Amino acid sequence: MAEQFRQLRKMGDIKGLMGMIPGVAKMKDKIAAANIDDKTIARQEAIILSMTLKERKNPKLLNGSRRRRIAGGSGTSVQDVNRVTQAVQADVIDDEKSRQDGQKRPHGGGHAAGHDAARRTTDTLTGR
Repeated sequence: MAEQFRQLRKMGDIKGLMGMIPGVAKMKDKIAAANIDDKTIARQEAIILSMTLKERKNPKLLNGSRRRRIAGGSGTSVQDVNRVTQAVQADVIDDEKSRQDGQKRPHGGGHAAGHDAARRTTDTLTGR
């Protein structure tokens, strides 16, 4: 999963890549509002890579001391760790609701703009 993220970063600037995807060029305003940039994605990658496998699979394990350890290991703040974990938990809840409804939730729907970048990062790192 970390290898996939490295390959994505080798391809170039995220905004440039998004512009190459058919149909995305029409949504430039929404992309700009989501504040997707390479630094944000790198921070989120560092946070996720600082977690143990158990913590990645079950974010409910993250207590205060674990969050501080992850923040220290990733060079970010505890607030950044909280943002990423909240986005992961929101994605898990949405997936569970979709399964209960018998529908598969299309990626990109149902999230606030602030959580979109974190959700995409976690999807990439967890192989979803």
